[in-house]
This record gives sequence, structure tokens and C-alpha cells, in this order.
Amino acid sequence: MSNPFTYANKVRKKFKDPYWVAKNKYITYYEQLPIDEKVILLESQTATKISGNLFYILKYLLTDEKYAGYTVYLSSWGRYVKSITAILEHYGFENVNIVVYASDDYMRLLASAKYLINDATFPNYWIKKEGQVYINTWHGTPLKAMGRKVHNDVFFGNVQKNLVNADYLLYPNIFTKDVMIRDYMLENISSNSYILCGYPRNTVFFDRDAEKNIREELEITDKKIYAYMPTWRGTVDKVGVSKNDAYLMYYLCELDKRLTDDEIFYINIHPMAMHAKNTAEVSKLKHIKNFPAEYETYDFLNIADVLVTDYSSVFFDYACTRKKVVLFPYDKDEYLCDRGMYMDMDDLPFPQVFDLDALVDELRSEKNYDDAEFVKTYCTWDSSNATAQLCDRTILGIDTGLTVAPVPNNSKENVLIYAGNLDKNGITTSLRSLMKNIDLDKRNYYI
Repeated sequence: MSNPFTYANKVRKKFKDPYWVAKNKYITYYEQLPIDEKVILLESQTATKISGNLFYILKYLLTDEKYAGYTVYLSSWGRYVKSITAILEHYGFENVNIVVYASDDYMRLLASAKYLINDATFPNYWIKKEGQVYINTWHGTPLKAMGRKVHNDVFFGNVQKNLVNADYLLYPNIFTKDVMIRDYMLENISSNSYILCGYPRNTVFFDRDAEKNIREELEITDKKIYAYMPTWRGTVDKVGVSKNDAYLMYYLCELDKRLTDDEIFYINIHPMAMHAKNTAEVSKLKHIKNFPAEYETYDFLNIADVLVTDYSSVFFDYACTRKKVVLFPYDKDEYLCDRGMYMDMDDLPFPQVFDLDALVDELRSEKNYDDAEFVKTYCTWDSSNATAQLCDRTILGIDTGLTVAPVPNNSKENVLIYAGNLDKNGITTSLRSLMKNIDLDKRNYYI
């Protein structure tokens, strides 16, 4: 006989689990709250910051008079409210309400806001309500393998669910559309639409006044500016000082010795790599500085004369500036040995360097490659008014000239088969036999 006290302790733990409490509150609000037609909820990078596509969407919603009658909310984990508030204040953004992620207010909004806009995913307990409009911008043209191409991707299910539920999937180029639909297996299970439009975050690259203003504010108008945005090489389950972090600091310290006083090398390093020791080391360097925290990332990137990166998809965006891109994949063989890529880096038009002397040479030399075809392929719809085109089409229903089309669907009946954990047993053997005899001309089958 089970111990009743053990069961009671389990129940008490459940009631103390904030995730469990939030999920159950959400279910209640989902069933009870009506949709508020004039409320927009934005979520950027799983509620950890306000940057990228969501920053420029927020800016447009707050400044264009067509949206004066809407109430705009921005979600944030409690520990990030201060940094997000600082960004909003720096840009003079008013009339935006910060709601703490997983709070009671957040659950209410998730269940009642008419418009939901995200560049990643909402939590896995979220269910899109009939009448809600969900716009998913995603957060970059894919370079590294995604979705079903990554066999141990524990987040695949929730990403796929979010993409299937999105009324509008934003794709900045045909390549991204094809990869996302194929590798998250959206074809035939999504009844919604994709929209072909430049990324909102890339609109700043067409704003020369914004570049001029930041340079003047920081008193660096006469400096050669480099921006370094490398990929984080760690994993979320292995946090701490790593060999890669040590390599990074070595390269930065050595590079600092090679730079001159008319050069500044700004770095935007993943927070997991910029732990206390590395932060202290960077502060001692003369020519190397962190991206200033008060500026949105792309707004600041816009001032750079040269972008240095490695495996980050940021170069797809920056290419529309037609400024120079330098790839510095100093650990290329090691990094790529267990990571799939959608394209061979050697086929990219940008110069690749593998040591500091070669990097400095490229930083100081003129752009000497042809990226016209690359820009045509991957920056197809980038423009100064992409944000307005996207918002006015998806929220106000205005025809802004964008291509909006349904996710491909063969109109066959979909059949979902629950097959357990696919152990080596009779059930799995029977399933294999069944799969050999199904008629794929009549139905789509999913396991």
C-alpha cells in the first residue's frame, strides 16, 4: 500500500512548482477570458531581451499613429526587466507595458491578446486560441542544421508546434522558407501562411542617420570600427569556463596588441562565455570593447565598417549593407566535425582567415570580392520599410505588396500513429510491418 504522506508531499511540491502553477492558471484563463482585439503581446528571445526583429516591430508599433489605439505588452523574465527597461528608456519608448514572464498577468495576456508576435517560441503549454493572430518572425537565415537535421534536438517539438500554429511565418528569402518548412516538417500539417518580407531588424542598415548619430554620441566619428559577433561554442547543459572561452580571451588579448589607436574592435559575445573573469579581462584591453549595453544590437552593428564572425548567421543580414564581412573560423575542423551545415563555408563569397595576422590584414584591406549574387539570394526583400510592410499586412490587413502564400499541403488526410518508445518488441515489429503496407497515395502518416 502506498504511503499517503508521500502522495501528499508530491501534491505540495506541485503547488510550489511555479511552472505547474503557471500552466494551470493559463488553462483557466484560456477557457474563461475573451480575446481583446486591441492588445498586442511581443516576446523577444524567450523573454530575455528586446532586440532584433521584435525591437523594430515594437518601435514601429509605438511610433506609427495607425497603432495609437492598441495596447502593447512586452514579456520579460523578472531578472531581465532592469536591462530591458534601460534599453526602452534609452530610445525613449513610452506606452509599452512590461509583463513578467510566467506571471499571472502574462498568463492572462497569453490567453486573451489578439496579436501574439515572437521571434522564437511561446511555452509548450500555450495553445493558440481561435481568433488570435500569431506572427512568428524567427531569428535568422539558417546556416547550421536545424529541426529534424539535429537528431538530439530536445526543443524540436515545441518549435514545430509554434511554427504550425503561427498564422504568419516570416521568411526573408526563399532559402529560409524551404529549409524551415522542410526540416520542421510543416508541409501538410500547417494550414497557415508564410510571408516573404525583409527582416525588420535589417531596416536599420538603410538608415545612415542612425549610424552617424551613434558615432557622434560615442565620439568615434574618426575611428575605424570593427564588430566581432562569434557563435557561442558551448551548450546549455555545460555552463562554466571552457577551453573555448580561454581561446577567445587569448585571441582578444593578442589582437589588442596589434590594433592601433584609430581602430576599435567591438565585441558581442554570448553571455555564457562572458563570465566574470573574461569580463574583467576585456575591461583591461585598450582597443577592444563590448557592444554598449544601451544600444540595440543591430542599431550598433550598423556603425561597423567590417563585420567579423564565424558560424553565426548574422552575415546573412549584414551583407545587405554591402560592407565587408570577414570569417574567422579559427577552430573550423573541430567545430564542424559534429555539426551539420546547410552550405559549405568555402562556397561563401567572404574571405576566411585562421590566424590573427591574416585577420588584421583583412580588417585593413579593402573589400575585394563579389557578393552581388549572395545579396540577391539571401537579402532579397531587405528594405527600409520592411517593418511597416509586415505589421500593416499582418495586423491591419493592408495590402502592402508582400507575397503571402499557404504552407504547401497535399490535402490528404493526416494519420498520427502513437508507437511508444520504439523498443525492440512485438509492438515495434508490428508497426514496421504496418508501415510496409500503407498507401501513401491516400494519406499522410506521422509517428
